[in-house]
Amino acid sequence: GHWRPRKARQTRIRGSALIIPWMDNNGPLQPYVALAITTNGTHLFGQAKVDVSQFNAARNTLNVTMGDTWARGDLNTINLHFAPTKNGVGADLVYESAAPPTRFGGSGMWYFDPSLTRISATNDPMPFAKVHGNMTYGGQTHEVQGTGYIDKQWGTVNWNQDYDGWYWSTGHYGNYTVDM
Repeated sequence: GHWRPRKARQTRIRGSALIIPWMDNNGPLQPYVALAITTNGTHLFGQAKVDVSQFNAARNTLNVTMGDTWARGDLNTINLHFAPTKNGVGADLVYESAAPPTRFGGSGMWYFDPSLTRISATNDPMPFAKVHGNMTYGGQTHEVQGTGYIDKQWGTVNWNQDYDGWYWSTGHYGNYTVDM
């Protein structure tokens, strides 16, 4: 199997949704990052594929770079820059933690074989965040603020083969954040 780092951010901003997965595809490392913005019923999508030489990820901290796009920070504040794509979709956002980090089931790992080599794992370094910054689309820069979250998923399994599908939900109730 191949190691598959996946990081996803979802942000809800006043009638808009922004989803940014950082992926490497299934197989040899082929990094790419995608940005999907839904606003006023319009769906916009930008994607940047980079050569492996343009990919860098630090260990034990958030510092991921894919070409001109990057995310850097810690458990309190994360700065994200999504360089505008060919069709002009981009973002510069700051995530400020509003809930403590979580790790599902203690280790956050699921095993798919008895030898414990086929894994899928996840944790939420920022399960709930206040988000502000700018999104770029339609030839304009839009100042935004809202809520979002940061999760991290990785593993050696091919999600398209080992999962038939999944549902993900997060909710905030008073002092509690629930991820399902």
